[in-house]
Amino acid sequence: MEYFSGYEFIKLVQSFSNSFFDIFFKYITMLGDEIFYLIFIPIIYLCFDKVIGLNLITFYLVSSISNTYLKDFFHTLRPSPEKVRVLLEMDSYAFPSGHAQGAVVFWGYLFSEVKRNWLKIMLIIIISLVSLSRIYLGVHFPIDVFGGWIIGFLILIVLLSIIKKYRVWEILSKYDKRYINNKRLSNDKEYLSNRGYFYHNYLIPTLIIIIPLILFFIYPTYSTGQIIGILSGIILGATFEKRYIDFNPKAKLYIQVIKIIIALSVAVIIRIGLKEILPVADFFTYIRYFVMGLWLTFLMPFIIKKAEWEVK
Repeated sequence: MEYFSGYEFIKLVQSFSNSFFDIFFKYITMLGDEIFYLIFIPIIYLCFDKVIGLNLITFYLVSSISNTYLKDFFHTLRPSPEKVRVLLEMDSYAFPSGHAQGAVVFWGYLFSEVKRNWLKIMLIIIISLVSLSRIYLGVHFPIDVFGGWIIGFLILIVLLSIIKKYRVWEILSKYDKRYINNKRLSNDKEYLSNRGYFYHNYLIPTLIIIIPLILFFIYPTYSTGQIIGILSGIILGATFEKRYIDFNPKAKLYIQVIKIIIALSVAVIIRIGLKEILPVADFFTYIRYFVMGLWLTFLMPFIIKKAEWEVK
């Protein structure tokens, strides 16, 4: 076990290193970077399937915030550049590997959705290569990767059971009076209906804003500002989008290209522009990413609906 938790295994993997593998694994590891997810997920949400897009961002962000807490809790160091080749500079703690954990959660969810065997095999290969890249690049010990796999698998199982059993996004975005105006629930339909509308229109949106803020103030860091900010923006935006816009992501190819260019360009402007405008503080990081999430899930769909960029 010590062999797999120390430097010897890294040296074994790096014994096959050359300039091609150096470049190859630097690109492979980008499939676990934040910037990749911020590009890939909006494409799925805005152009292909809203529910899958929302589930992907939920799975990714739950994995990210749990990984941030766990890294700070275990407080373990990364491999030393004096003992192995370190091809990337990292300033966070090592255990568990965020890339390995995120790959299992993110690509594992897609594995549960795809039907074709060749796609399932490809997703397993992606998870394996992203994980291997962290060892090859000298930024993680094998135990970090194994720990990321185990934690990621547990998160994946829990989240899959929740979304399949409770259909979370439908509960957040819909209110159906058929469930309220049911004689088996109560004879006072008017009372139940009014209470249902109160929950739907006021209580749930308020909790969507307040709960992430409470979580942020409990652990106010730059990373939690990013993760919780964009999560709360996305939840609020997606909830209101389904209720008041309900756009169709399907469109002609050239329209899809236009949508992605606009969505990602404005997201970059928000991410970089607001950083220059707002004061340097973790709370304003939360605000910046909240606006980005709201833009991608509510404001951009509003533009799509108004511009009639949908398949009729």
